[in-house]
Order: sequence, then C-alpha cells, then structure tokens
Amino acid sequence: MQPLKYTCKDVLFFSKSHKMIVYDKDGQEIGAVIRTHEEEVRNETVRKGSFYAFEDENETLRSSISVKKQGWKSLEGYSYHLYDYQKDQVYDIQDVKWASTIYFHIKGSIQAIKFEAYQDWDGSLILKADKKKYAAISFNEITFNVTFKVMEKPNDLLISPAFLTQIYCMYRLYNMESKVIEELLF
Repeated sequence: MQPLKYTCKDVLFFSKSHKMIVYDKDGQEIGAVIRTHEEEVRNETVRKGSFYAFEDENETLRSSISVKKQGWKSLEGYSYHLYDYQKDQVYDIQDVKWASTIYFHIKGSIQAIKFEAYQDWDGSLILKADKKKYAAISFNEITFNVTFKVMEKPNDLLISPAFLTQIYCMYRLYNMESKVIEELLF
C-alpha cells in the first residue's frame, strides 16, 4: 500500500468561518472539522463544548466525537463517543485509566479491531490496530499544520480522514485541558 497523507491547519477558535479544512495528498479539499453542532445541544449525556465533527466537501456529517459526562469518574480519564454517521454506529473509546495525568493514551474496540492511540516521545500520535502501528499524526506548534500519515490499511474506517481527524480532536481536547490544569497547578 502506498502511504496515504492528509493535512489540515488547526485553528485557535472555531466558528462558522473558522473550520479545520482537510486536504488530501494532492492538496484537494476533502472536508472540514467543525466544532459544536445542534446534536450537542440536544444530547444530555455529553459534556458541553466537547463536540467535534468531520463533514465532507458537501457539508455532510461523516463522524463526530464528544466526551461523555461522567462526573468525578472523569478524573480517571475521559470516555468518548465516536459516532459514524454512515453506519449509524457509536464506538466507545476511553482514556487509559490515570494515563491522562501524564500523557495522551486512548483505547477502544472499533469494528472488532482493538484500536489504540498514544502520544509518542516526539509529540506525535501513534495509531495502532490490533497492536500494529498503522498511522501517525503530527502537529507543528509554530505553523499549526497537522499531518496524518497512513502506512497500513487495517480497514476503511480507521484510515478515513473522518476517523483520523476525530482522533486528533480527542488529542486536541486533552492537550488544551492539560495545559489549563498545568497553569493552575504551577
């Protein structure tokens, strides 16, 4: 398999005019990541402000993530709902218990595949399917460029930009909140 590559430029503040536009390896726009949606307002089980979604170039929603409300249990780590609009399927992904106090590390089962994503020593995100590395996500803090590289194809969902961008959004949420906590502690 020839490696797949997607890119986008992160934004500080989301709005109707500020989305993360996602491009394929040829520079063609293939969709965008948006924040907040009317689904979040109607759903009492998710934390307000934690809803991210990927829409294709026709503005059709393909996937979304949100953080489940868990009360004090969220101190152990978050639980995320990953929703696949095409299959009308919800996948639960969780932070590895207590790991979130040190670094980003999530796990879940997606279409009978054991999925895992974690922050590597160089700051990039490593994605694994059934314990085998298949993709990496890197973020440049100076340029705000995000790069998604897929080396293997465990299945179509796990390599889709709709899925990969949502994993990045989970990391983005973790990163923003950990910096706030760090500022409060130090």
